[in-house]
Amino acid sequence: MAANDDWFRPLYRRVICLAIAAGAFAAEVIFFGEQLWMFLFGAITAYGAYDFFLSGKYKTPDDKE
Repeated sequence: MAANDDWFRPLYRRVICLAIAAGAFAAEVIFFGEQLWMFLFGAITAYGAYDFFLSGKYKTPDDKE
């Protein structure tokens, strides 16, 4: 996601993108049960949670370590 790093800098954009992926994953688990899409949306959600919030890529200069 190197090309979109500046676009994802605001927190609300990261939260919205992660909520869409998590919602699609939850819909597959609860309503549809298609395993291909369930694993795909689950992987996107897990990767997004790591990349957006746990990797430290989007820290602002005033954040403390």
